[in-house]
Amino acid sequence: MVSIAKLRTNMPITINKTDKFFMAACMQGVHNFLCLGVIRKGQIIVLSEIGKAMPFNKRNRYPACIIAIDMICEMLYNCLDSELLNERKLIDGKMDGIRRSISYIAYEINYENYLQLLHALNQVNPQIRAYIQTEPEEKDHSVTLSYQEIGKLNYEEEKPNSIIDHLKETNKTLSIKNNCRSAVNDMARLTVPQQVDLSLFHHYYLSFPCKSTVLNSQFTDELYILPMPPSAYHLDINQQGIVTILYKELEKILSKKTNNAETRDEFESLKTLYTTESGKPHPSIHTLIQDIIAWHNMYPRYLMETRSYCCFWSKTVSVIDEINEIYGTPGYKKLMNRI
Repeated sequence: MVSIAKLRTNMPITINKTDKFFMAACMQGVHNFLCLGVIRKGQIIVLSEIGKAMPFNKRNRYPACIIAIDMICEMLYNCLDSELLNERKLIDGKMDGIRRSISYIAYEINYENYLQLLHALNQVNPQIRAYIQTEPEEKDHSVTLSYQEIGKLNYEEEKPNSIIDHLKETNKTLSIKNNCRSAVNDMARLTVPQQVDLSLFHHYYLSFPCKSTVLNSQFTDELYILPMPPSAYHLDINQQGIVTILYKELEKILSKKTNNAETRDEFESLKTLYTTESGKPHPSIHTLIQDIIAWHNMYPRYLMETRSYCCFWSKTVSVIDEINEIYGTPGYKKLMNRI
């Protein structure tokens, strides 16, 4: 069971480079921002929240209705001042002690992915703050992190990157085309593997599938975190075919009522199956199928779908049974078409 860390901002923390890190795209109202964090000894620790908007101190001079009209007009003409900043700076601390309802989608990343994004953001705004390494690494790969400006990190020479160039070019203005959602999309593309489906990020007014609340920059609920995609593993073609279907089913589960305990159990159980089968070194098809059938026998209610076959007839089938049925020689091409 994952618990929520209760941290004071600027309090140093110790993590291990092998801990599970995550990136969450979040939406509060119409505002989007990116959250980076780590799960350390069962605790969710937020390492940085980054968003794009007009800083709070620039928009508190007039009544809200006047500011809203002015912002819309300026966005239409690409002249609304903005900047990529920490969420705490954007809201000027005005939300301390207040629970913020958000929607989100979260992906597992690693420590290298986390640093990769910080290195990229340093070229956009080195004053962004995040938890960064401040002490030498220990023998057990543990490191001490402090909440500081990312410009204090040691950086190697950066290679040309069109996504970073786009963030730099659009950093100072907010418009209909270049907004907080597009900034989150760019940051996500710099963090997760290319094969992760980020199509939802392109639709500005669509909320993300999961719901949570944030209090003082920390999540108050356990998160649904999608694991690393199949492309992150060294898989043979048969293994990739099966685990890709399992990964797509994990994505589908997020469209269900995620505040339901049974949905949580289904997601975590399938996630364990997925990571187990993905981590096996070149298993045979027989071994994969037997493992999946054994899992399905333990959880017979999970991964059931109602399929409509005509206007008046539908059938409830198990996705696991379908994998078992089509992953024989006759159905092999049919499976490959689904990947």
